Amino acid sequence: MSIQPEADDLRGLARGVRRLVEMTARSLADEPNELVLRVTGHLGCDISEVVPVVERFPIWDHVNVQRGVDAYLAAHGSTGTWFGASGGAGHSDEGLLPLVTMSLHYEWIRFGAASYGTAPVGPDENTEVVNLGLIATAAPGGAPVLVGLRAEQRYGEPYCMLEVLATDRATGTATRDEIGELIRAHNAFRGQVLSFSISEHHGNELVSFLPRPGVAAEEVILPDGVLQTVEQHIAGIGDWSHELLAAGQHLKRGLLLHGPPGTGKTHTVRYLTGRWPAPRSSCSPGLPSGSSTGPRPWPAACSRPWSCSRTSISSAWTGTSPRTATRCCSLCSKPWTGWARTPT
Repeated sequence: MSIQPEADDLRGLARGVRRLVEMTARSLADEPNELVLRVTGHLGCDISEVVPVVERFPIWDHVNVQRGVDAYLAAHGSTGTWFGASGGAGHSDEGLLPLVTMSLHYEWIRFGAASYGTAPVGPDENTEVVNLGLIATAAPGGAPVLVGLRAEQRYGEPYCMLEVLATDRATGTATRDEIGELIRAHNAFRGQVLSFSISEHHGNELVSFLPRPGVAAEEVILPDGVLQTVEQHIAGIGDWSHELLAAGQHLKRGLLLHGPPGTGKTHTVRYLTGRWPAPRSSCSPGLPSGSSTGPRPWPAACSRPWSCSRTSISSAWTGTSPRTATRCCSLCSKPWTGWARTPT
């Protein structure tokens, strides 16, 4: 025999559960939120008044952003260490400030340690990078700011985000701009030989550091005069780089090698890349690159900050089709001028 509860008993039970939930919510609200306090305590304002200033970088630039931030912290100092948010990995793609704000409403997002990864800085050398974290520091003018880094590689095109949290946009922008200058000054790609490719995962670009090749001129088999023409076009401009820059002339030169397999394109590039020793701090050497998925502009974007960088595009992009070669040349000539075209 089952006993049915009275309606008044059910209503009383519901009211009791509601009071329990309300008391729990008030108790949680009264507890200090360490993640929010780390931000508002340093900036001296309410979380609703924090202004984010962000800049997005391709994922292969993550190591350079880290080096720029490290140089900024060395110059301006930092308060405490890097910190992050435990339980918030699934929401980090929305930004660091939204992640901090969400911790007020979702108890599983809490103050925690920053997350780290590794990135190459040479053929046989790696360094530590922050994948998700914030650190307290000061703006160039002395105002308090927080600098954040996060790397997103799970959804869509992978990227790295630099985020500055400040009390006003001008302070955040000044901090971001100085970090940007330090990113260029401490760029890990400077003086290196790089190879670009892509993987099947979301179309993300991969950058590999390569040892500088050692190929002698007599090992490059080309028709008479071709190597000398190529070398004069590419190397000649570098031999006079200081004089040309002093005269206000650009150093942009391009060379498109095209032809069937086995005609010496890659070997020529290896010779040209190894022809120059590791350059001075103001230069970047050749950046051999290749992909079978069609021409892409990011090798040009990578080397564009350096006036004497050298970039080569492998035949896997251009093939033997004049139409494809013309398309590749047109795409890459946007960041450069002075392309020459030499069949091999």
